[in-house]
Amino acid sequence: MVLHRLMSVSAHFFFPFLPVACACVCVWDGQIGRVRVVVARDVSARMGGEEEQAEEIRRLLHCAASKADAFAILGLDAQSCALSDINRNFRKIVLKVHPDKCTLAKAADAFHVAENAHKLLSNEAVLVRLKIAHKKKQEREEEEAARRQATASAVGGGGTVGTVDEANLSKEERVRLRRREQLVEQQLEAARLAEEAARKKQRVERETRERAELAAELERQRKEWKDLNLF
Repeated sequence: MVLHRLMSVSAHFFFPFLPVACACVCVWDGQIGRVRVVVARDVSARMGGEEEQAEEIRRLLHCAASKADAFAILGLDAQSCALSDINRNFRKIVLKVHPDKCTLAKAADAFHVAENAHKLLSNEAVLVRLKIAHKKKQEREEEEAARRQATASAVGGGGTVGTVDEANLSKEERVRLRRREQLVEQQLEAARLAEEAARKKQRVERETRERAELAAELERQRKEWKDLNLF
């Protein structure tokens, strides 16, 4: 009976010095290894989380360097995404790279990339224009790829593909192609201007906010100095 009671006694330990604070339970029945398993799992979870954070930071910075569009930055399907999808994907990114949650280098830069994409797509008017531009661009690329493939098959994969491609088009087809290209260019230009306007608005808002914060801080310091009779 005494032995049974001793075997059923448990002791609780807390390890604040580990990368993640771990609350462990030691059972006095020869299963002390269970504590090591608990700690190992916590540490492993932390390491896995940091790997995911680092991978997301690299992805976002690569998107910025390659000038990827806002849809790619947030991992969205340009044609089917809704505002709810935009917000949901942005929240997932925030949980990984927000400077308050991630201490890895470049986390703030990566978060800024995602934040700008989210602000841009959160504007419903801009979202509609960007969707149209993206669809037109995709259609043009698909048509050009199909023509190149057909031309390559016709000439055996050699020759001046561009010249033969134009020669294979009728006058009406060339006119339609030019009109389609002009429409796409107009849509892209409209999207670009809308994006620039949104970025300018964000910059003005950020600068205004920073000036207000600076003024508030200066006022706070002035009051402190006044209370200390420094002047």
